[in-house]
Amino acid sequence: MKILEWIRTAVRWVLVSSDDASKWSLTVKATLLGAIPFVMQGIGITCGLNLVCPNVSSDVLTEVASSASNLVYLGLSLIAGIGAFYGLVRKVMNTLNGTHAGLAE
Repeated sequence: MKILEWIRTAVRWVLVSSDDASKWSLTVKATLLGAIPFVMQGIGITCGLNLVCPNVSSDVLTEVASSASNLVYLGLSLIAGIGAFYGLVRKVMNTLNGTHAGLAE
């Protein structure tokens, strides 16, 4: 039973905010945000609407959609990475200082 208690504490440490025990941790939120670009690329949302535009070829539309998709991917990945890293550092610091709200009984 000691192992189950340790696992429960570890899961709570990861999922619960170190500042407010009633909220999700920033690390989890940022990781979920970081999953959005992977889902976008996995689904292949790049101009699959077959838009009919005079004077614009489908190659140009595909290139624009691909570039926009890459920019969104880059932006969300950067935000998610910074947020997850900051959340993890804050969580570790609050744990070491004994102020982690999620571990308070």
